[in-house]
Amino acid sequence: MTDEFVRLSVIAAVDKIEVDLGIDASLLLPPTVTFLGPTIGLEENAGRKTLALFGRAAPRDFVDVFTLARRFGRPKLLELAAERDLGFDRDVFGQMARMVNQINARQFPIDEESVPDLVAFFDEWSEELRGE
Repeated sequence: MTDEFVRLSVIAAVDKIEVDLGIDASLLLPPTVTFLGPTIGLEENAGRKTLALFGRAAPRDFVDVFTLARRFGRPKLLELAAERDLGFDRDVFGQMARMVNQINARQFPIDEESVPDLVAFFDEWSEELRGE
């Protein structure tokens, strides 16, 4: 690991879960205070989740952004990502969105019936960005 990242393995009986902890860029918005303590607010998280798709395009990133787009809409997610990373590029994001077709449907952490809608959503978005 590094000075800014650590992975913990939590084991109980036969169950194991890995927890990744990392120091990231400063928040643009103040944290939201919950009964658990301060947490990243929804708008801040939406920008960061969009950047995660931009940077790695893992199956979970597609599911997160698909869900967040219902609340924020596509333009707002792009705006939030660009505010948090000056290197954010809409064309590259469109290319990453097209990678949805390279992922086996079973890899998406979402119910099987929702996968066609998710894939269609990102196909449409990538075409929209290509046309700009």
